[in-house]
Amino acid sequence: MEDLVWFAASTLFPTHYLVMKPTDEYHPKSIKGICNQAMLRKAFEWAKQLSSNGVIYVENDLRAFANPTRMENIRKATSDPIQKIKSLCPQCGSPGFWIKDIKRGLPCMPVAYLPIKRLPKYGDVVSVGLRTWRA
Repeated sequence: MEDLVWFAASTLFPTHYLVMKPTDEYHPKSIKGICNQAMLRKAFEWAKQLSSNGVIYVENDLRAFANPTRMENIRKATSDPIQKIKSLCPQCGSPGFWIKDIKRGLPCMPVAYLPIKRLPKYGDVVSVGLRTWRA
């Protein structure tokens, strides 16, 4: 039980829930959503009784509602594409106008003096001064 308490503390328990299985990670039975000390003890006793080899497998509950770190990473992952869609091309208003790459060391020149044969289309890579944009 001491190892279990140490492991639980290292996983940010109880704010980050746990899953417990008897024997190994492939056991078909499990208790998910372990979110307090009482549930941890009860799940430990349950798994101990069902374990065929005396081993209890414990892992992080990675369901988003049970893991604030994962929830934050999901929020960050959805935020960037939304910002890209909201960013419009200043010339044509197409969504997705975003700085894709920065090339350092390019000579700086006013935009008005760039030799332009045609206006960029959506998806073209445009270099202006020290920055590269995807138009």
